[in-house]
Amino acid sequence: MELPEESDLGCPPDKVEADVHNVFREGISQVPEEAPDSTERAVQKLRDVEGLREENWQQLDEPGRRAVLNAAGREVADVFRQPAPPLHIEDMHDPSLRGTYGDGFRSGVDGELEGSDYRISMNSEGLNPGEGVLGDDPRPALQTYLHEFRHGYQHEQIARFEKPQFQNLVDNRELAEEWSRNDKDYQRPEAGYESYYDQPLESDARDFAAQITGRLFSEPDDPGKR
Repeated sequence: MELPEESDLGCPPDKVEADVHNVFREGISQVPEEAPDSTERAVQKLRDVEGLREENWQQLDEPGRRAVLNAAGREVADVFRQPAPPLHIEDMHDPSLRGTYGDGFRSGVDGELEGSDYRISMNSEGLNPGEGVLGDDPRPALQTYLHEFRHGYQHEQIARFEKPQFQNLVDNRELAEEWSRNDKDYQRPEAGYESYYDQPLESDARDFAAQITGRLFSEPDDPGKR
């Protein structure tokens, strides 16, 4: 396998301009509700990412694996019509954590949007003891990335739903409304793991990541616990 350099793959920087969402929305026309085969189309696109094949993934170093996940993110983003969050690897000082997502909608003290932290962060010490999140098995890394990617999609849909000028770009109004309600009352793990685990934003992200990873690697869907 010949893998291009990460810069050749078009991987975005760790930080993206603050208006990335609005620029993206203004560049697309009205879209239909999320098609029933969207997940399968994402799987088919990911089959073309050669670096996700186990024998190829195992030949790559950490920057190469990160490049593959960024490439995978762009393929899935194309299906679900949202900007692909760039991937950042960091030590979160807690091996139980796999990843987090920054939506880039952060407001400053004066109400203006600050510089964006729109990205997916994955824990370099998570998942596999001694291997980190980017271990020799591509499945956990991809599933973690897709879980956080789905949070990006959810928040993009919430933002479109809550802004009248972008409501015509909402894929599924029923889901967006449910996610919007959950986002306003989001339950963090420290407030009670069951409440965190069962809320719509988390259950949807787990199911999304498990379905795509399972189909791509021909495994039964298993959301697991995150």
